[in-house]
Amino acid sequence: MSSFDLFQPSEQARVAEAFERVLRGETLKDVETVFVAKDGREIPVSGTVNSQMKEGGPFATRGIYRDITARKAVERFRSEFFHQVNHELRNPLTLIVGVLRIMTDQSDKVHPDHRRWLGMMERNANHLQKMIEDLLELTRTETGKLAVHPQPADIAALAGQIAGDFQSAAEAKRIALKTRIPPGLPPAHADPLRFRQILGNLIDNALKFTPEGGEIKVSVSRPASETDSLQTSVSDTGLGIAEKDLPRLFEHLYQASSNFESRRKGLGLGLYICKTLVSRQGGRIWVESVLGKGSAFHFTLPVSLLAASGLPQGGKQGR
Repeated sequence: MSSFDLFQPSEQARVAEAFERVLRGETLKDVETVFVAKDGREIPVSGTVNSQMKEGGPFATRGIYRDITARKAVERFRSEFFHQVNHELRNPLTLIVGVLRIMTDQSDKVHPDHRRWLGMMERNANHLQKMIEDLLELTRTETGKLAVHPQPADIAALAGQIAGDFQSAAEAKRIALKTRIPPGLPPAHADPLRFRQILGNLIDNALKFTPEGGEIKVSVSRPASETDSLQTSVSDTGLGIAEKDLPRLFEHLYQASSNFESRRKGLGLGLYICKTLVSRQGGRIWVESVLGKGSAFHFTLPVSLLAASGLPQGGKQGR
């Protein structure tokens, strides 16, 4: 029995090529293939393949594999879940939200009680839509399908626009939403749509956890200690976060305790997705907070290399 008989027939040519590369001195990590057991069962495996040396040269290959059947089952479930959520929940809900918006636009023609009910329905439908989008983003993140397209982007201008989009919501809660964005900041190497998603999430959270009469500040700066990055910050005078919750705040599905949890609406995915998007663009994200006094969320994105070099950029603001 040849060692190649361990592998699924359709995999044998690819495995032979991999072993040839190893004999030339390469070490291959996270190699996925399929073993065939004596009883005919197919077992997905992942492992590392390297060469064994003798008298100054490679004379054999060694592969150490682990059974990843359980992981593959989870991946199949995620894929099926993504499909079901996308087609069975998101599409009908998009239609419902669209109809509700049309009805709300004509709410001056209906009874005040009906107008109030329409507003309640639209708010809850929008909230459900946001939860579904978060679930889909989580699935994309964990299956490697999360699309991020960095380019030279004027995030200073974008931050001002995004803050402006939340002014009406802030005024409705009698919250002062201010910006501090100095002129002359260089472009960042960032995905404009993902930047909007990150900053929008942070401002939305600040609005949720800041009481009436509070204040939210959105700023963009170039820190003296990190001149190759731009820092975007959202600070508020809201509930604050307990110190014990801070280290785990960006974990997936984590819900903080005390008053923070009682006000939280969602699945605990927003900050995890923000962290993933920031990391994918070469930045970092962190939070400073004092319980009962407020929080400040900060994230950095690299300055565009074209901007730093002084070369013409020719990039577009968005897609």
